[in-house]
Amino acid sequence: MHQSKLLTLLRTLEPDELPWFKKFLRSPYHNANPLNLRCFEVLRPFHPGFTDERLTKQFLHRRLFPGQDFGEQRIRKRMSELNALLEQFFVVHRHHTDPARQQRELTAELGRRNAYRFFERETQRTLDADTDVAHRSADHFLRHFLARERFYVHPLTVPAADGAEQLRAMSDALDRFYLLKKMFLAGSILSMRQSFEVDTELEFVREIIDWGNRRGVDDLPALKLQLQLYELCLHPHSDDRFLGLRDDLLDRVHQLDLQTGRFLLEILINYTLYRSNLGNRSFLLETFKLYRTGITKQLLVANGRISTTTYTNIMGLAIELDQLDFVHNFARNYADHLADRDRPVAEELTRAQLDFQRRHYREVTERLSRLTIGHPITRIVARRLSLRALVELRLVDPTYDQPVLSELDAFERFLQRHRVISDTRRESNLNFLRLLRRILLIEPTKASRTVLDAAVREVPLVVHRVWLLEVLERWVG
Repeated sequence: MHQSKLLTLLRTLEPDELPWFKKFLRSPYHNANPLNLRCFEVLRPFHPGFTDERLTKQFLHRRLFPGQDFGEQRIRKRMSELNALLEQFFVVHRHHTDPARQQRELTAELGRRNAYRFFERETQRTLDADTDVAHRSADHFLRHFLARERFYVHPLTVPAADGAEQLRAMSDALDRFYLLKKMFLAGSILSMRQSFEVDTELEFVREIIDWGNRRGVDDLPALKLQLQLYELCLHPHSDDRFLGLRDDLLDRVHQLDLQTGRFLLEILINYTLYRSNLGNRSFLLETFKLYRTGITKQLLVANGRISTTTYTNIMGLAIELDQLDFVHNFARNYADHLADRDRPVAEELTRAQLDFQRRHYREVTERLSRLTIGHPITRIVARRLSLRALVELRLVDPTYDQPVLSELDAFERFLQRHRVISDTRRESNLNFLRLLRRILLIEPTKASRTVLDAAVREVPLVVHRVWLLEVLERWVG
């Protein structure tokens, strides 16, 4: 019951969406069976977690069919119908909150119904609205192409004298859509390994560069910035390229759609973390500045929400940089931007990060041991922090030997078992665990220290590289 698809999807509903779903269920157009509304009303008090032990199929059956013997098939049918209605609600609600999408679909429907005069007018409105937007995203050009194509091929459209020009405009819009999307893929491929070390170029990027050289990219800030990102990935130790891309992104972020701006910002954040993890700690401050820009420019705030990962990353970085005033102000201003179900975990994890910075390592382990964390990425952050606290305790107290080794084993099993973790994240964390294990199990000699020091520095992907080197120094002496 607790792992059913219905409860899993109900957990994704925000508090302000619950009344909307109830209205949806009360509409006979969408829901012909009153039992579906009653089923939701029984389940609603258990939102957002739906973890109460009382919540069983038998409980739900008693509330829906009082006095009747339990029927497995009957209750499964109710859950299945409510789940299907919830999935319909997701689509309808998204449509309801997206006026631009409504405009496009209305235009297409007018064309299908041959209401040509209104179809022509709505098509022009779509094109005019797209002309007014400040940015030129890939989706902008796709909308532009589809609107023109739909109008051009409509059987009631009379071929105009400028037909060839219209076709060229459609072709140009389609070119720009594909080039922007391909460039997005190129940046993703080159950056997803987080090492930013590449020895081959992606062949299709040459096509994009040649097109940009012929046509110019000044009117396409998204493409221009992504080409700069590509060059940075090919030359990852070029400070000039990083600074140029950073400054251009901050100058032109208002010309980008939200997805492109967020993508470029997140890649630059990963890049600064990569450089700081190689030992250049000055890049941590760059990371912090980029995070602050992402918050103030709303690039890291989606629909009024901040992800738990973003929140804890910002807090952890601010704590590490001793920006405690920022920590308190950020918590006061942005904790409410977390989803209700995520806020307790994020706030407690932040307290644990503060405890670690203050060297209150026992408090870290005790605090984290009480947390129940669902999201695997947040669990990785918490387990790393707990393990580092245990290692710090072991450095002064040998009785922590077994707890450290047990946590190393458990953490490694967790990383191997969870398939939703990206290969890059898994590898960087597994390397961290393997190197830490080698440090803790080596003979404390100068020769072994030299070998391990080289291993820590040379492995391409590893988190907390600087901390590992510090532990090696203190462990071997």
